[in-house]
Formats: sequence, C-alpha cells, structure tokens
Amino acid sequence: MSDLAFTRGIPGGEALAQLGILDEEALARWNELAREHADEVKLFYGVREMLEGLRASSKAMGVVSSRRRDEYEAVITPLGIDEYFEAMVLAEDTERHKPDPDPLLEYLRRTGAKPEKTIYVGDTAHYSNAAHAAGIAFVFAGWGAASYVEQASYWVHAPSEVQLIASYAL
Repeated sequence: MSDLAFTRGIPGGEALAQLGILDEEALARWNELAREHADEVKLFYGVREMLEGLRASSKAMGVVSSRRRDEYEAVITPLGIDEYFEAMVLAEDTERHKPDPDPLLEYLRRTGAKPEKTIYVGDTAHYSNAAHAAGIAFVFAGWGAASYVEQASYWVHAPSEVQLIASYAL
C-alpha cells in the first residue's frame, strides 16, 4: 500500500494516469471502489473536537479537496463535518489540481480570505506545494501522514495542535 501513497491528495484520474492507466473503465472502477469502502473512512481522533474549537473561536474554515463532488458526498459527507465549512473547492471547481495552487486560489477568491491570514492543513507534499505556491502557510498534519513533509510552516502531531497554530498565526 505504501507504493500507492503518492495518490493521496490528487484526483483519481491523475493517480491512474501516473500509474500509466488511461482507461475510463478503470477510473469508473476506482470511483466505485471508493464508494464501496466509504463506510471504512473514519475521522481521526480529535478532529471533530478541533473543528468545534475552531468554530467556537470564530475561525472560518473550508475544504479544498481533490475529490470529485460525487466522491466527496459519498465518502466525506457521511462523516457529518460539512456544517463546519463555509466553502468547498472540489476537483470540478478548477482545471488544475494540487500540487498546483489553483484550488487554494479559488478558495481565497470565493471567501475573500487573505493568504497571510490563512493556513492550509494537510498530510502530503501535494498540499505543501500548493500552499507555498498560493502564499499560504502550510500545517503538516503528522497524525495522518504516510510520509514526512519537510516543507511546512508548522508541524503538528495531533488535531488539537491546529487550534494552537490558528490562534497564534491568524
């Protein structure tokens, strides 16, 4: 499974293309498997509490994901966290995806957020590269990472630490 770690944070079609698979049927099967295993996706311990704490401190939050809308709705929406987010930028919303900055720039455009007052939390180099290219501080979420990311503004090991970063940096 570690051989496929590079697929985290990029759309399924891009992941398959990097594997040399350009078949539409393969992408359909990829998406079907994601939906079939959606019930196996769980929030990491402390994430809901982190979101509650950020909301209580009036921090605006959003989602920038390389998942397509139907995949997001099948896999993430059932986790019951959409209510915390003021905006979502998903794969269909930009032509280019992480590690390009376009999804983050679209989030900034939609919300009016300022790059210097925004942090982006993620667990792969794709997130880091996108954040740096958009001029946004990157918070490396070590609790969910398959490998270490060196280029980060902040490194955290538990969701509760994101609240500390947000109160300090924003």
